[in-house]
Amino acid sequence: MTKRCLALLLLCLMPAASQAAAPPGGTPTLTGMVTDSDGRAVAGVSLWALSSSEPWLVSPSAVSGPDGSFAILGLPPGAVELYACGNGYVHDIRTVWYRDEPVHLELRSAATLRGRILGPDGEPVAGADVYPREVPMILLEDDCIFSSFPESSPPCPSARSATSDADGHFELASLLPGRYRFDISADGLTTDELYPMQLSEGDVVEGLEIRLRSTGSREGRLIDPAGAPPDSANVTLSDEEGEFYTAYVSGGTFRFIPRAAGPITFQVKAEGYEILERTIDPAADAEPVELVLVRDESWKTIRGRVVGLDGKPIEGAEIYAAEGITARSAADGSFELQLSLRKLQPIEISKDGFAFVRLDLDPETPPAEKITIRLEPGATVTGRLLGLTPGDRGLDARVTLRSAAGQSLDTPLRADDTFRFEHVPTGAWKLTLKTRYRSVMKRVIVKPGQTEIAVDLSLPPRTLVSGRVLDSQGRPIAGAELFASQDDEPVAAGGTRDDGSFDLHVPRGDIQLHAIHPSFLDGWLEISVGKRPVRRRVIRLEPEPSTHAAGRLLGLVPSQKAEIVGILDEPTITRYSRARFEEDSYEIYLRPGSWILQGFLYDAAGTFLRSIRWTVDVPPGETEKLLDLDLANAEELP
Repeated sequence: MTKRCLALLLLCLMPAASQAAAPPGGTPTLTGMVTDSDGRAVAGVSLWALSSSEPWLVSPSAVSGPDGSFAILGLPPGAVELYACGNGYVHDIRTVWYRDEPVHLELRSAATLRGRILGPDGEPVAGADVYPREVPMILLEDDCIFSSFPESSPPCPSARSATSDADGHFELASLLPGRYRFDISADGLTTDELYPMQLSEGDVVEGLEIRLRSTGSREGRLIDPAGAPPDSANVTLSDEEGEFYTAYVSGGTFRFIPRAAGPITFQVKAEGYEILERTIDPAADAEPVELVLVRDESWKTIRGRVVGLDGKPIEGAEIYAAEGITARSAADGSFELQLSLRKLQPIEISKDGFAFVRLDLDPETPPAEKITIRLEPGATVTGRLLGLTPGDRGLDARVTLRSAAGQSLDTPLRADDTFRFEHVPTGAWKLTLKTRYRSVMKRVIVKPGQTEIAVDLSLPPRTLVSGRVLDSQGRPIAGAELFASQDDEPVAAGGTRDDGSFDLHVPRGDIQLHAIHPSFLDGWLEISVGKRPVRRRVIRLEPEPSTHAAGRLLGLVPSQKAEIVGILDEPTITRYSRARFEEDSYEIYLRPGSWILQGFLYDAAGTFLRSIRWTVDVPPGETEKLLDLDLANAEELP
């Protein structure tokens, strides 16, 4: 594995886990402060502190007070993701590695856009979805697409869309500064493409009116050979450009909008009917489009009864089959399902207080008139995980039981390094602990009638490596990211405290430490690790050099607009830089190296015209570079 691939893998695996355990005798507490970029306190910011062992929370863990401070109690050991969601600010996600110092969250002011959606008659349109799309999108090798527009993650409200209210008003309140176009989705309506809009930090744009026009939506009907509509159905449409979308079906009727000229292929799935595929030309076919379904003779009525080991009926057992088909046992334990037996059909039966049962219905050997399913209490499997380090806890520490048939049970790791599974069915299971960088497995056999099983898992020992990350002047660098690898494989990750210190637990042998900070060049350190802790190691980072390049874009037609993005492909990471434009003049900051400057041209209406690129070498030590770019000498991109 190359250093570049390793670094990319490490970045994808980030963040890993905390290097500090819970305070002895107490519950882990996370404190901190929320400020804006000028250092002023920001009140009312909702904060969630989550690990992968927790579900998304409905309520925030804390809300910043009038002085911007917050405190979060009751956190599990290990690293947590801290989400900060403030109205009018760009949502921030921070990995908290340590609990022994406050966290400072500095939020950037977001751009806010407010507007109104109107129909062809000038009346407001309710329920229209507004999607901001950042431009340009950068084409990399192998048709990969890069965009710096951040993905909003739960629990923060989405910054990627808004829906118009009854008066047609909408608001996008947490946009990252940048250049956007806006896509509008409304039933039967569309809009001409809007020219990209530049939004800067803290901008509040109001009064934008977007008028929609009719798309000419069409009606379709689903019927069986007798002319009756199916009880429910799913209709998927695809056009010649490969775009897929779904039509909503009510009472056998649906509406669709031809999104491009040419044929449309309909695929219909309905319970009890064969899958129907039909291609039509909306311009030639009459309205409504009528699709006739054919009964699927492979559908059978499956009847059964759920009982306990004593033969008594079990009421309220859930029976699950493929494609969302479900049933529930009645007071006498009976149930009924409509299933297609065209292929092997698995069903699962579960009830609180009992182990679940999986049953495969084979079309070659159809079930008897009525099947009987017996539920047993199952076993409780408990145990301890030995040899865990702080770096194993937190974000990705989970314990899993998996059977040979593919059945899987999983549970989070508890704060005291124990786990517990309830109602495990009889059979052979693989018990696995997986953390971000390590795993261990043990075989567990649950015998019939067995109720309790205790088992321990042990991880190989690890050694503490500690030190500091400093700049070239010996000053501490806070917030640096640390990655440890062995034989080009990631083994641990962490970060630095305010004083530049770090703690990592790594396996024995030769270890490579990699330190990253956005304001510095990457730093590397090779160490050999044995049984004894390795302390006081220092990684020094050099400042990130940059060159201010500026010039004119020659050959640009006055009615055209341009965007330029710089791409620097280094051994360990690919870097990007975006140019600022004023008419045909631009400026961009580049670090030493061989850059690809990729340009995007648009006409006055904002329609994309073509993409071009230049190759530019930036030597070390150069602070200013006069660089005119000529469209006539650019390489055309497909």
